[in-house]
Amino acid sequence: AYETWISGEGMEFIDPSLVDSASSCKLTRCLQIALLCVQENPMDRPSMLEISSMLRNGTSEITSPKRPAFSIKKDEDGGEAK
Repeated sequence: AYETWISGEGMEFIDPSLVDSASSCKLTRCLQIALLCVQENPMDRPSMLEISSMLRNGTSEITSPKRPAFSIKKDEDGGEAK
């Protein structure tokens, strides 16, 4: 999810059956909030109060998420690295 978000293709991660023209912004916002919650540094993660506020206020600006605490990505040899 993080890699697709960074590449600007976040909607590619979302199940197509959930997407319609009215909900795509809400789904993208939810994905961004979810990625904020799994950032590597716990101090960067939002509190439950902040999450609630972000979900209720659909117009407020949300910061861009940093690398998550866990991810699987291909290493240079072609194998998976954690």
